[in-house]
Amino acid sequence: MITKEISFALSPEFQRLSPPILIIGMHRSGTSLVAGLLDILGVYIDPEMRRQDSVDVPSSVSRQNGYGEATSFRLLNEEIMAKSGATWENPSPFLAVRDQPAYRRASLEKIVQASHATLKQDFLSALPAPYDGRWGWKDPRTSLTLPYWLEVFPSAQLLHVTRDVEGVAKSLMSRAQAKAQQPAMSNGLRARAERVVNDPQSVVRAIRRRLTKGSQQAFPALSMLNREDCIRLSEIYVEECIRYRESEYNYAEITYEEIIAAPEASIRSIVRMLQVETNEAAIAQATRFISRP
Repeated sequence: MITKEISFALSPEFQRLSPPILIIGMHRSGTSLVAGLLDILGVYIDPEMRRQDSVDVPSSVSRQNGYGEATSFRLLNEEIMAKSGATWENPSPFLAVRDQPAYRRASLEKIVQASHATLKQDFLSALPAPYDGRWGWKDPRTSLTLPYWLEVFPSAQLLHVTRDVEGVAKSLMSRAQAKAQQPAMSNGLRARAERVVNDPQSVVRAIRRRLTKGSQQAFPALSMLNREDCIRLSEIYVEECIRYRESEYNYAEITYEEIIAAPEASIRSIVRMLQVETNEAAIAQATRFISRP
């Protein structure tokens, strides 16, 4: 549970906000879709979304890399995991040390420090002041770093988005195949420059992989081109999320399949579960967002 020291150390800007909504779940399971829905319904999810007049159909690059992610939260989760040599597709090094007192303390300190710096500067940049509405973020890595975030925000509402594991595996493999083919599509410096423009954090991730290569070798690497590895990775994420089903925390669950099959009913269910104040016009817009080709 949260300690007074952690609570008081958070920046005043975050202390004043209501408890966040944390969208958790495996990559490619529909968390981006739910982030888009919540933004339409009036929940502050991502500064980039809030700068738009409406949530548009994401580009092919956005669909590959995931969209609706608040960059500052994603980078913080990556930094916390990278210290152990872990990445989103190879979380075992992080899970092996996550609960060690020293690692936990350092991670919590990093979160608190970020609330005064990058999280405040980047995430809250588009938030009107004063703000008394709902807010939250989406980053599948939060499924793994969740014990830390729940120490900081013990009243957070967890919305776990699940999807059929075969659908997740197929989507992961399709994305991995597309990325594997990218170098062959163009040559030399131009190709690298294009990748940096489309995914600026790729350089940071590449450097981190080199720095943590030794620690990663202690754990078997998972390949997103391999169906069994994709399924195993999905199981890891899901197991980390469902452990909160029977807990004192505010946990709710919805499936990607039911959102697609019954958009309006699913949206109304999400509104009830999270107690989001919205209106019929927003619900209609969110329904159209799901139904777009």
